[in-house]
Amino acid sequence: MNPPVFPSFADYQTALQHPEISFSSNFLRQGLVERDLWGFPRVRSGGFALTYKVEVKDNTWAARCFHRAVRDRAIRYSQICQALEVLSLPFFVPTRYFQCGIAIHGKHFPISIVEWIEGESLENYVFHHLGKPEDLLALGEKFRFVCRELEANRLAHGDLSHRNIIIKAGEVFLIDYDGMYVPALAGRKSNELGNIHFQHPTRSNTDYDEKLDRFSTLVIYLALNALAAEPALWEEFQYGGEGLLFQRSDFLDPENSRLLHRLANIPSVSHFIPSFMQICQSSIDNVPSLEEYISGKTNNLLVTLKPSRNKSVIKKANVPVYQADRLPSILQSIGQIVTVIGEVKEVFHGHTEEGADHIFINFGNWKEDCFTAVIWGGVLEDFKRISINIDGLTGKIISVTGLMSIRNKRPQMVLEAITDLLIKPQKQEIEKPSFRTFNVPEGSMNAKKAPETIKSGDIDIFSPKIALNTRISLDDIFKNETKTGLEEVLNQLYSAERFRNNKKS
Repeated sequence: MNPPVFPSFADYQTALQHPEISFSSNFLRQGLVERDLWGFPRVRSGGFALTYKVEVKDNTWAARCFHRAVRDRAIRYSQICQALEVLSLPFFVPTRYFQCGIAIHGKHFPISIVEWIEGESLENYVFHHLGKPEDLLALGEKFRFVCRELEANRLAHGDLSHRNIIIKAGEVFLIDYDGMYVPALAGRKSNELGNIHFQHPTRSNTDYDEKLDRFSTLVIYLALNALAAEPALWEEFQYGGEGLLFQRSDFLDPENSRLLHRLANIPSVSHFIPSFMQICQSSIDNVPSLEEYISGKTNNLLVTLKPSRNKSVIKKANVPVYQADRLPSILQSIGQIVTVIGEVKEVFHGHTEEGADHIFINFGNWKEDCFTAVIWGGVLEDFKRISINIDGLTGKIISVTGLMSIRNKRPQMVLEAITDLLIKPQKQEIEKPSFRTFNVPEGSMNAKKAPETIKSGDIDIFSPKIALNTRISLDDIFKNETKTGLEEVLNQLYSAERFRNNKKS
């Protein structure tokens, strides 16, 4: 039996303009959907779903509209929701699953809703608190409490990462429960592999138990403590918005990781590094808990681990990367999280009738429906906060990563974080669009051979310095030194599964 075909990006965008008709629940039909600059439903994307912010009376919810099938999703959500309700842990938020949640073209499709947490992603919180070590260390201790509670209750989130952790009033909340493990789901396989820049390099879909988060917790705790000790690491190593200091390449080859060698020279974290390097090269089965790791109880565990991974299990998966002037290809990626690379032709400043400031970064002639990156809201405030002259991007080759959408036949992307923008140190020729490849463990979903690769040299992260009394120029930030290969900075997807939309909204 073929899996059901889920609605396209345009279908969901159209439906969410009329929640009073589209939602099946009377509760949600009363809601108001957050709008973007153009008055359309504002959408955020994760690996499984398009997420919309819906205000219902005095409460705000995240409505998650799924764009691909998972055979046992209803069973999983039933057990997950039940476990969260019974345990009532403070860092989880109320969630519900509707098997027939939204009607599109006469058919019903599932959605989940979760209470909206009005806070900052872990990534943005860290960025805003660089240079405040007491805040980052305090956050590290609160994160440590979350990890202890997960272990004690035999739970695993499944995709702990910098954008699935929200900080509100200094407290930690976890969101997006699609890949969660609860004891009632024992014996099943994982339905996702998580953000690869937080996962053990040998993770596969057969790894699905209460130990699933252990490696991710080590990565996050190390990053918080390292940045508390040395904030300059952010500018040096924060690549492309999909990791928190660490990249998958650090786990695949820890002995040659420049980041790990740097951390080994920072007194407050240096004692953690030898065992972490061993963990990266060992079996995922024996990754210690965060408490065991902090207390140094890993030595006995690591003696029994395999000395190295069998690299023959590594396969390739595809990440879409497009050249900005190849509009037909870009238009085929509507609704996907993709990376677009090209030369900035124009930077346009504007504001809506409601007074919302925004910036359009055009990668061509705006009169000819070129691709455009949009900066507004909190991301624009971050650029202003550190006095970045965005107009200085004109004539530079940059890449942007995010959810591809379309307005009046113009493909565009709204940036969700300042780290979603990268700049190349030098203008170089970019070949025709293709899929950039990265390594994933055997068992990954949708693992395919990449047809070709993109020739574009190295890219530097748009990683601005802390706000100073003096204006920071682009030359201060985008140094012409190689920091990482394109392969490392373009691994931007949480999942290899993607969906297409051939319609125009």
